[in-house]
Amino acid sequence: MGYYDTTTRLGEKVTILSRGVSYDAFDEFNADLIKATPVSCAVTATYTRINNAASYIVNSSKFDKPNFQLEFYVGGEDKQNTERHVAELIGACRECTITLEDTADYVYKCVLTNVQDTDTEVDFFHKVVLTFACVKCFPNRSYENLSGTFTVYNPGSVPVPVYLALTFSQAFSTFTFKVGGVAYTLRNVKANDIWQINGQYQGSVAVAGANRLEDTDIYTLPVVQAGDNKIELPAGCTGSVYFQPVFM
Repeated sequence: MGYYDTTTRLGEKVTILSRGVSYDAFDEFNADLIKATPVSCAVTATYTRINNAASYIVNSSKFDKPNFQLEFYVGGEDKQNTERHVAELIGACRECTITLEDTADYVYKCVLTNVQDTDTEVDFFHKVVLTFACVKCFPNRSYENLSGTFTVYNPGSVPVPVYLALTFSQAFSTFTFKVGGVAYTLRNVKANDIWQINGQYQGSVAVAGANRLEDTDIYTLPVVQAGDNKIELPAGCTGSVYFQPVFM
């Protein structure tokens, strides 16, 4: 394109998934990564220490406002071309999923919260700092077509909601299954029903698209804790489990 060297990437490769389209930040926007600042967040905890004991009773612990920052040099053939690249980079990053080449096992689900765009006074390059509210996670985990008692492993650091698809080979007036030791009951189950218990996205219980929450005793949708989680499905049912591990 005629400005400096557009074929040599100096920084780490950054992939931006936005509105279903995947972009290489360097190839698409001539945005070369300077630095990626890891996720940080505030932690609010309430706790009690009793009688000078050597431990605490933790009443609650909440992670709040994790953030992530990327710094780029963004170039162009001329001033107008550079400004177009900056605008397109910002547009792609408004709500996106970011992957960094050196830590490709992780994905960052991001919402853009702040932009700093500075002319470097080197023709024609800007320094662009993007700050995100973000969740650091692994790609989705799936355990499919399982029955009886089995274990799923959540490698993340916090409990996360799950999506369960339960397929029935016989009818049940009531059917009780367990996730992590917590029991959940379904009622009026028909043979060949597929119950979709969706805590991962909308927060719903449905069969063939029809709301069936009233045919359950589910008040809080199932979650998997960090680490191993035992799932118990009585005979007559096979299940698939999907979740996305999250790190805070």
